[in-house]
Amino acid sequence: MDTDLVDGTDRVDQKAFAYSYNMVTYGNEDPRRGLERIALAGYERVELSGDPLDISPQQIREATDGLGLQVSSISSLLGPDRDLCHSDPDIRRHGYDYLQGLIEMAATVKSPIVNVHPSAVNRTQLLSSAEQEWEWSIQGLRALAHAADGTCRLAVEPWNRYETHLVNTLAEAMALVEAIDHPSMCVMADTFHMGIEESDPIGALRRAAPLLGHVHFADNTRAAPGTGTIDFAPYVETLINIDYRGTVTFELFPAKARPLESVLSGDAPEFFDLYTRASLTHLRAVEHRVRSRLQLAAGADRSIDGGLRRDGYHEHG
Repeated sequence: MDTDLVDGTDRVDQKAFAYSYNMVTYGNEDPRRGLERIALAGYERVELSGDPLDISPQQIREATDGLGLQVSSISSLLGPDRDLCHSDPDIRRHGYDYLQGLIEMAATVKSPIVNVHPSAVNRTQLLSSAEQEWEWSIQGLRALAHAADGTCRLAVEPWNRYETHLVNTLAEAMALVEAIDHPSMCVMADTFHMGIEESDPIGALRRAAPLLGHVHFADNTRAAPGTGTIDFAPYVETLINIDYRGTVTFELFPAKARPLESVLSGDAPEFFDLYTRASLTHLRAVEHRVRSRLQLAAGADRSIDGGLRRDGYHEHG
């Protein structure tokens, strides 16, 4: 039996995870409508888009407060002109300014996490040497970490090889965070990207525990958990065993070459009410089964241990 369960049964008994839904897949919809949908589906938290449409951070704060929602995180949208490790210094500056703006947004909406990556999404080739781009990544994120100090943490998300050439695995994200060496930095895990890049996803998640600040769940097609092939029980069990106290967020996208364009065009209606509700229903059921099994196992172990002690058996070091 896993000693984490025997020696840390408080982890098994801890409160169920808080879940949130990423609003990016709601496309051009009024964010207030999206927040209402998430609250009505039974969520406690929400992950905001890093480019909210026609609404100020203060208006978002008023809307979330009114609905009883907490902001779990802000998802940065790193287009080609938002790149901390680009060879063009103006693009690096633009990327820095954009993420600085998200830190300021986090202060207003009370978000503890801003999801980040050093490169722009879909840039899969080096524009300078690998060493230079790595150094620019450290410099940019370290400066942002100082700016975020006391406001939020910046969670480095590994993306798969088809979305970036830089930081594809949790080990690489940890190496970057360790090189930055600032308490405002952490890493985040995404089951979709992990399914592509990690040879041992559960082991990678366990090894990332000391720096893990945020988690994204999506099935293998990047749709709602329960619609594809991923068994989420081992992920849930690992999060329980490592005593993860952050939010589990559903970040879902259509299985298209350009998923954001598909969302913005209104070509993926299932990602609204249907997947918002289905994701939460599926993961709550999975979590309930996992916690029930672990509680039974921990209870049985305590009973065996108690019986041995009553019969006069003792452990000797």
